[in-house]
Amino acid sequence: MITLDLKGLYSPHVGQKPFHRSEKRFRVLACGRRFGKDRACEFETLQLLYHPETGLVWEDRTGLVPKVLCWVVAPTYPLTEQVWTELKAFVPRSMWAEEPHEDDLKMSLLGGVEIWMKTADKPERLVGVGLDILYILEAGLIKREAWEVGLRPCLSSPRRAGLALINGTPKGMGNWFWELFRRGQDPGEGEVESWNYPTSVNPYIDPEEIGQARLTLPERV
Repeated sequence: MITLDLKGLYSPHVGQKPFHRSEKRFRVLACGRRFGKDRACEFETLQLLYHPETGLVWEDRTGLVPKVLCWVVAPTYPLTEQVWTELKAFVPRSMWAEEPHEDDLKMSLLGGVEIWMKTADKPERLVGVGLDILYILEAGLIKREAWEVGLRPCLSSPRRAGLALINGTPKGMGNWFWELFRRGQDPGEGEVESWNYPTSVNPYIDPEEIGQARLTLPERV
């Protein structure tokens, strides 16, 4: 059995734990800067892939190429670089099916898993595949067209899991990220769950640092 031991690499804090307990198809984190949104989504992605009881690699996926496909999507290329670096650090080299492709930021892992880094600056390029996991970071900066025309249809392919982990800092009302967050606040919603926490929920950030930031930054920030 392929196992992925992440103990010691990540310990979810109190604000991250509800996100990891959720079983909803769309999970939305709208939280303050330095809350730990990306770290939570990275860890959850790997759990969805390799959990010994529920991981996608254990499903019968005969005929699917690749067997399991995950996209990590950011508004721009530079924003993908930190996640790319962290994923390579999280996943032991023994799990790599081959060396990561640095030219196009693609990672092939044991079990037929592929993780591709993508950007949403050109929505017309976000078409043509079915996804098992879609992880979007800084969703508030991504255009509605990219979500509605490019990304959301990728989650409707037959035999693909079509799961979405979406995070960002709040960017006002009226955008697709806000609308999806609002859906997730409805207890009767069947597919979406969302959470909103300030930066201060992260226990690893010194409260004094947050206090100093309040002296110089607008309340909205």
